[in-house]
Amino acid sequence: MSFNPAELQTWRVLAECNPAFDETPREYHAAGLTLDLTTAGYDDETQKKLFALAKERNWFAARDFLMEGGIVNPSENRAALHTALRARSEDVHRSVKDEVKNELIALRKCMNLVQTLGAIDIIHVGMGGSGLAPMFLRSFFQGFIGQKYRLHIVVNADPSTLLKIKQQCDPRKTIVVVASKTFMTDETMLVATHLRTWLGDLNRMFAVTGEPAGAVAFGVPADNVMGYPAWLGGRFSLWGSVVFPVLLAFGNAPFEELLHGARTMDEHFATAPIEKNLPVLFALAHIWQRNFMHCSSHAVLPYADALRHFPVYIQQLEMESNGKASPVATASVNYGGVGTTVQHSFMQWLHQGTEKSYSDFIIVDKLPGEEELAVFLRNSVLAQSSALAHGAPPEFPGGRPSNLIFMEELSSFTLGALLALYEHKVYLEAHIWGINCFDQPGVELGKRLTRKIGEGQTPRSTAKRLARYKS
Repeated sequence: MSFNPAELQTWRVLAECNPAFDETPREYHAAGLTLDLTTAGYDDETQKKLFALAKERNWFAARDFLMEGGIVNPSENRAALHTALRARSEDVHRSVKDEVKNELIALRKCMNLVQTLGAIDIIHVGMGGSGLAPMFLRSFFQGFIGQKYRLHIVVNADPSTLLKIKQQCDPRKTIVVVASKTFMTDETMLVATHLRTWLGDLNRMFAVTGEPAGAVAFGVPADNVMGYPAWLGGRFSLWGSVVFPVLLAFGNAPFEELLHGARTMDEHFATAPIEKNLPVLFALAHIWQRNFMHCSSHAVLPYADALRHFPVYIQQLEMESNGKASPVATASVNYGGVGTTVQHSFMQWLHQGTEKSYSDFIIVDKLPGEEELAVFLRNSVLAQSSALAHGAPPEFPGGRPSNLIFMEELSSFTLGALLALYEHKVYLEAHIWGINCFDQPGVELGKRLTRKIGEGQTPRSTAKRLARYKS
């Protein structure tokens, strides 16, 4: 019988609590971030009851189990040690210390090799996290760091996109990177096969994979293969060699700062008490908003163009991790966009729609450029958060929660901390709900059915749909 959080005594107590927007300041600080839960929708008494829920679920034991390399992914019998890739070398978990060291050696070797190839363009092929991670980091770093190479990222098997990229590149001055944990992802290998033919010289092809033999059999030189550990999930692959093309394009320094920021948040998560622990506080705020305020969706709203791909990145992290069945509501529909742009689109729905959404506003304290514009962005966030909470009855009902995250500055360090904050938050939510946030059986189902259709094994309704392509 599956675990039911609603049967917990602390859950039942929380179910009797009412939302509150009492304007009591609730600000918490760590790793260059400030988490402001003033408009999260609860008062001090409810917050104490949320702490009691976390304690009844032994949140600290769950945290330690993750950080110490426990089997947190029982369906695949795996640990989730993405934090090891950003730890200090002396702190890397003993079970993966050699693997992490060897991965870094292979990464540096391949980076040095690329310098000898006279490349101008890099084409990176990766689906899911293997594509979203470099795409997101590229969009962030482009805002303040010059590029050494032109970087093209293929995240979909769209032939028109691939054609356009090939038209922009000279195969004699291009390297191709194929990122696939299994080296069997259908769309990845389909695109890679076409690029292999186009490239010609396979010394210009590199791979990031957990199956090096498969990459070599495909034609990638053995010296051009980097690792992809079994304990590193796709939606956490940003911390590993999947971002190889980003390191080539922007250099090591910004990525080292990214790791430093994430490591600082990891250390905070591992040591801070519940009353000051940002990932715990963030997870409990979202659980309150999702399960007790009954918000059906979650908006992620960065007010900085450099974070324009952050909502899509978090969409995968949250929905693929926690979009699992449970007796209680789990991950909600997750969407977002850059403010103030979204104030002219779906924010109308946020204020007056018939369903409630909870929102995360992300604002940078110190943005480069004109101070007047930065002040306007900050004022816009504060206005939106206040309007959602308090409204203007009767037309605007209010009562809609939001959480504010202030980044001290737009830097790799604060981005690393922000990513680690969301990762640990997602894990704690899953623990409280009693689900596994590290597998993705729904994704695997879709892959299996796609292969069956390709083999001609189709239900009658699907066969009729296929007929239009054969007529």
